[in-house]
Amino acid sequence: MKTDAPRTRRPLTDREISKFLSLVLRHAPERIAISLDPQEWVETTILIRQARRHGQTLDLPSLQRVVRDNDKQRFTLSPDGTRIRAAQGHSIAVDLALPPAIPPAVLWHGMARHAPAWNRFSVTGCCPDAGGMSIFPTTRPRP
Repeated sequence: MKTDAPRTRRPLTDREISKFLSLVLRHAPERIAISLDPQEWVETTILIRQARRHGQTLDLPSLQRVVRDNDKQRFTLSPDGTRIRAAQGHSIAVDLALPPAIPPAVLWHGMARHAPAWNRFSVTGCCPDAGGMSIFPTTRPRP
C-alpha cells in the first residue's frame, strides 16, 4: 500500500554513528559537504545539519554519547562541546596541534607476530614508511 506520508528514517545505532563519523571526519568530509579547519575540527551544529541533509539521522545527545562511550576514543569534542574532530586514523593529512608529551614507560601495539611487518617492527620499533598514520600504541594491553 502506497502512502503520501513522508518516510521516517530509523535512528542510527551507536556503531552506525561511529562508522559515519569515521567516514566524514577521518576520510571524506566532502561526502556531506563539510569543511574541516586546519586542526580538523568542525562545528557540531554544521555536522548534524549536513548529516541530516544527506539522509543521516543524527542529533547532539547521540553524538555526545558516541564520543564519550567509544572504547577506542576515536573522536574528541572541544571543551565547550561545540566542535568535534577525529582523534586518530586519518587518511587525510592532519595537524591535530597536540602538545609534545613524554611517553609512558611501556606502550603496547596490537600487531600480530605473524603480520608481514612484524620483523621490521620488532627491530626498528616502528614502521618508518607508515608516516605515523598506522601506528596506534596504547598504555593498555589487549585482553
